[in-house]
Amino acid sequence: MMSLSVTSEPFIWVLRALLAAAIVWAVWRWPRAAGPGIVAILRRLATIVVLTGLGVLNVLAPVNAEYGWYMTVADLMPGAGSGPGAAYEGGQSAKKATEAKLRSASYITGRRDRPDQQLSLTPTTVGGYQDFTVHGTASGVTGTVTVWFPPSYTTPAAAHREYPVIEAFHGIRPAPYAFFRVVGIDQAIAAEVAAHRMREAIVVVPHWAPGGQDNECVNAVRGVPGGSKMETWLTQDVPGWVYSTFRAAPGRTSWSALGLSAGGWCANMAATLHPSVFATAISFGGYWRPTFETYVPFPAHSPEAWRYDLVEYVKHHGPPVAVWTLTARQDKLAYPSTMEAQRNARAPMSVTATILPEGAHNADVWVPHVPEALAWLGSSSPGFAPT
Repeated sequence: MMSLSVTSEPFIWVLRALLAAAIVWAVWRWPRAAGPGIVAILRRLATIVVLTGLGVLNVLAPVNAEYGWYMTVADLMPGAGSGPGAAYEGGQSAKKATEAKLRSASYITGRRDRPDQQLSLTPTTVGGYQDFTVHGTASGVTGTVTVWFPPSYTTPAAAHREYPVIEAFHGIRPAPYAFFRVVGIDQAIAAEVAAHRMREAIVVVPHWAPGGQDNECVNAVRGVPGGSKMETWLTQDVPGWVYSTFRAAPGRTSWSALGLSAGGWCANMAATLHPSVFATAISFGGYWRPTFETYVPFPAHSPEAWRYDLVEYVKHHGPPVAVWTLTARQDKLAYPSTMEAQRNARAPMSVTATILPEGAHNADVWVPHVPEALAWLGSSSPGFAPT
C-alpha cells in the first residue's frame, strides 16, 4: 500500500514552507485579531496553536527522518505493522543451533552462593518486579537491574522450582519499565504459558544506558571519557548475580537475550559473542552493527570495532546460537544489516528474520509480534519448552 512518506526531503520542505507562510499570515492578520471580544481571543489562540504545532513538527520531522521511527502517514495509525511478515532462514534450524555442543563449558553452572533475597515486588498486570543494585566484580560497573517474577515464583509450591531467564535489553526509547507498561511482556508470557507454548520465566532488565548514554552495550577501551565495560557487566556480572541470587535454571538453553531497537542490537551482540551464556536471542528492530553518535568507545577500524561488526562475525565464526529477529522493510536502521546477517549466517548458527512489508522503527510495530517470538522461544530452546 502506497502512503505519504514523512521522512522525505519534499515533506520536510513542505513543513518549512507552511511554517513560513503561517508566520507571514499571523503578522499580517494579528492586528485584526487584537480587538476585544471572544471571537478575537479565539483567533489569537488558534494562531498561537497553529504556529506552535508547525514549529514542533519542523523540529521533530528531521529527527524522525534520521532515526526512522515513522516512515509514512500509515505508520501513525493504530495497528501499523501488525500484519504477518515473511520469514527468511539463515544457517541451520533453531533447534539444532540450541542443541549444538559448545567448545567451552556453559557459563551458568554450579551451585548457588546464597538463598533467595526477600522480595518486595511492585505489582504488574501479571506478577511483579523489583529493582536491585548490582556491583560488577568483572566489569567494575555498578548499575540497576529490574527483575520481574511470574506469579508462581513466590508461592510455597514453587519453593524448589527453577526458572529460565530472559535478559531483556530496553532501547534508549523505550526505557526499562516499558517492558511492563508498553510491551506487556508479563501478560504475553502468561498467555503463552496458558497456551502451553512456553514455560514461566524470570525477566531481567539491566539498565544499560544510565543517564540516557547510548553506549550500545559495548566495552570501551581504556581512557575513554565516561567509558565502561558494559558488555562484561551485562554478559558476566548480571547473569552470575541472577544465578547466585534467585532460582534461575542453569545451562545456556535456559537463558535468552531479548531487546528492542538499540536493545535489540544488545541482544544480538550478547548471544552472538557469548553463546556460553545465551543459546537464543530475540530482537525487535535490532541491528547488527553498533551505531554511535557522540560517544566513541573505541577507534574506527580497531580490533574492537571489527569484533562488534556482527554481520562479518557470523560469516566467519557461526556461533551455536539461534536468533529470531523482526524488522520492517522500511526500517532503514535495522533492515539492511538484518538481511546481511541472515544471508551470512552459517551452521551451527540459526537466524530467523521475520520481515514485515510495512512499518517503521517503533514499539507499535514490534509489540503485536511479542507472542510470536515467545512461542518461537518455547519451541526452539529446551529450557523454555512448556511443561
